[in-house]
Amino acid sequence: MRPPICIVVQTPVSLKGLGRTNAPIESTQSTHKRNTNSESCHHPEINFRSGTELARPFVPAKDFGLSKRFYEALGFEKLLDGDVAIFGIGTSSFILQNCFEKEWAENFMMQRMVDDVDSWWGHIQELDLPARFGVPQPKAPSLQPWGLRVAFLVDPSGVLWHVAEGRPGNASD
Repeated sequence: MRPPICIVVQTPVSLKGLGRTNAPIESTQSTHKRNTNSESCHHPEINFRSGTELARPFVPAKDFGLSKRFYEALGFEKLLDGDVAIFGIGTSSFILQNCFEKEWAENFMMQRMVDDVDSWWGHIQELDLPARFGVPQPKAPSLQPWGLRVAFLVDPSGVLWHVAEGRPGNASD
């Protein structure tokens, strides 16, 4: 039996404030015309690939089987089940790993943006998550200081989920 895979991401040094270190980027130096102060402007031009890339966070699991059942009950589709499990819903997904570090898990948060948080809240309530999975009682949607209505729930490993309703016409939500 192989040891569990545990990935904790830390970013040591950023690339010009972009938060990237060993990223697959193409960098070239370019020199622009002198500005009015007669100073040269040198900076790398960074071309990030675009297309089908995904950012999938690694979510910890204290009890891998229980966590998989929890996410399936919530309505996530299990896309892969092996040493890790990939769960998807809508256009987003994450990797559930069979690894647990208490301090990391209890400081880890995920956000699920939805069109109708009240419908999601009804679904969450029907699941009776505390009885089925031993998790804290989810918190009903309420308006947060940052302007979103958010319901909160905690998974079996202590990961805090924000289920938030996007504001109409606000693409940044």
